[in-house]
Amino acid sequence: MGGARDDAPRAVVVLATATAVVLLSNAVRIPTSITLALVGAVTGVAVTDGQASNWHLLARVLLVGLLSPLVAAGVAFVLNRHALPLAGRLGNVARFGRLRRMTFWLLAIAYSTNDGQKVVFALALMTSSDVTRAASAPAWLMAGGLVFAIGTLSGVRGRGRFLRHGVAAVTPVGLLSTELATSGAVIGGSLLGAPLSMTQCLTGGLLGVAVSRSSRAVRW
Repeated sequence: MGGARDDAPRAVVVLATATAVVLLSNAVRIPTSITLALVGAVTGVAVTDGQASNWHLLARVLLVGLLSPLVAAGVAFVLNRHALPLAGRLGNVARFGRLRRMTFWLLAIAYSTNDGQKVVFALALMTSSDVTRAASAPAWLMAGGLVFAIGTLSGVRGRGRFLRHGVAAVTPVGLLSTELATSGAVIGGSLLGAPLSMTQCLTGGLLGVAVSRSSRAVRW
């Protein structure tokens, strides 16, 4: 599915399936992973067409996807239980505010690093363009960034509700722990060449923060 014209019907199926899964999950207020939706759709199309699938790569992606929320949960647990409370006692409110802003930008970088290329990939498939060329063309990158920004803004309220009323209620320090753990897990996955789910890592981070207080703090 590298952009040839005869791949256009397959591209439509992949994008339509992944989009439908994400929209349906958002409709029932259960955030899901566009990464896993795309991987599943591409694999399904390849299998039904009788194409050879790279099962080793698929297994690696799924394994890293399974481990990433657990890693984020562990990091968030340690940060919320030990590191950030100690830093708070040694620092001041202004320093904490600067750290919050820095963490927000780090999370935004992790988000775009992990998901930005998927937008370019989707646009290239929709227009039957070569994915490799689209990934290095400034016009395509600008278009991908614009679409990415529109999607992010349209979903920011839902993600805000998820953070406030999702698997656990978090304090400002807990939110900081969650963002740091999520950013680290996602950027680490990108460096390993494995696309991760920001949603799953964020959920893992929230879970780790909640468990660091009490297992009863989790909305199981």
